[in-house]
Amino acid sequence: MLTKQKPMVLKGQLPLKNLYTAGLAGNDFLHALKKGEILSSACHACGTTYVPARYFCERCFENISQNYKSVSPQGELVSWTGCYVGLNGKRSSTPAVVGAIRLYGASTVFVHFLKVPKANLRTGLKVQAVFKPESKRVGSILDISYFAPAK
Repeated sequence: MLTKQKPMVLKGQLPLKNLYTAGLAGNDFLHALKKGEILSSACHACGTTYVPARYFCERCFENISQNYKSVSPQGELVSWTGCYVGLNGKRSSTPAVVGAIRLYGASTVFVHFLKVPKANLRTGLKVQAVFKPESKRVGSILDISYFAPAK
């Protein structure tokens, strides 16, 4: 029979290092970003187009790994927020603005940094991806520097 006991606590540090892969579709998506393209996966069964590209449809579980297509680097701002903690984990007095963007040709939203004056932020704002120069791209989500108002 179990009895109530005070939980045992062991104090110490666990030095952990992890390596995460992007997966099959994620890998293809990142290689496309390096070339300046935004890769999607289209599900012909339910009509959903995912950005970033996926291997399986999250709605109907169809294999969509062969249904890649590039989508427009332009889209509309669906929502946004300010982040006061950077990618390095440090607090900032100035927020990084992050937006949920529905790229033209996609059903899902894509989350990324925005470079939009605060006064201009609004739902439906047309924005476009601003890529790093080709020589600086490495196959990272940060190959897109940010999204700015579309011209």
